[in-house]
Amino acid sequence: AAQWIEVVEQVARDFDARRIMVAVTGGEPLIKEGVYDLFDALRRNGFRYGMVSNSTRLDATAARDLVRVGMGSISLSMDGPPELNDRLRGKGASAKTTAAIQHLKDAGYRGKLEILSTLTTPTIDTLEAMRAWIAAQRVPLWRLAPVMPIGRAEDHPELVPEAADVRRLLEWIRAA
Repeated sequence: AAQWIEVVEQVARDFDARRIMVAVTGGEPLIKEGVYDLFDALRRNGFRYGMVSNSTRLDATAARDLVRVGMGSISLSMDGPPELNDRLRGKGASAKTTAAIQHLKDAGYRGKLEILSTLTTPTIDTLEAMRAWIAAQRVPLWRLAPVMPIGRAEDHPELVPEAADVRRLLEWIRAA
């Protein structure tokens, strides 16, 4: 974290930090030692910043810490309705996302909150159910991103949507 903070401070000296958006991602940024110090350095130096979380570490304490350091945006990964999401991301993943949403609300989080869904072949037929789940959670934003055939998805071509699937997604978005 100390090295990243040095980078943040150097960039802030060399550029207008207010014009730069920093996205902190990883597997789960909250497992990294010193991450809140990094977030605080981003805030102190005038950067807009946010993070992508898989919700596994976003408990009540983490939510309060994120509010304290001025986290601007949080994207919580959830790919489909709870049963499908747990099949894709592991048992209990959906409950952790649901809990993370509540922890953020309880902590008074006022930044941008969104659900980030990686679109895979199995999730295409669940878009309406997923939209209903997000609405029930009262999360204002939803971002869909088709999976790319890289990383783990490279070993699972059955997850990568074909052209017809992407067309169905686009048609669903237009109709929605």
